[in-house]
Amino acid sequence: MQLVKEHINFERGLDPKSAMDIGIKNKMEKDLKEIDYDINEIKPFDTSLIKFLIEREKYTLLSYLINNKYLDISKYGIPLLDAAYSENKEKLKFLINIGFSVELALSVEYSPISKRNLKKFIETGDF
Repeated sequence: MQLVKEHINFERGLDPKSAMDIGIKNKMEKDLKEIDYDINEIKPFDTSLIKFLIEREKYTLLSYLINNKYLDISKYGIPLLDAAYSENKEKLKFLINIGFSVELALSVEYSPISKRNLKKFIETGDF
């Protein structure tokens, strides 16, 4: 928790949370700037950003961008197959929970090993 001191000078037009450097949106914008992205310039189907965030395990930022409609994962199943190929249960659980489509992933031309692992994981919860 951050204390608000009366001497903080709020500028007109600035969001108070941004001025105090608090709030989830402010934190997410800072995280994006660290990787040279501007939240206002994100394209909904930016697969390179999605892949980058998954590889770097920036799950909070990825969830925020998906939940707030900055990113659309409805047509992108490759991350599930990559996680299945590497047999990464935690990553698979996370990706499924935030909305990556298993059906879409299984319909993509990709490694048979990935598809087999994904099917087995869905059926049994293991590989």
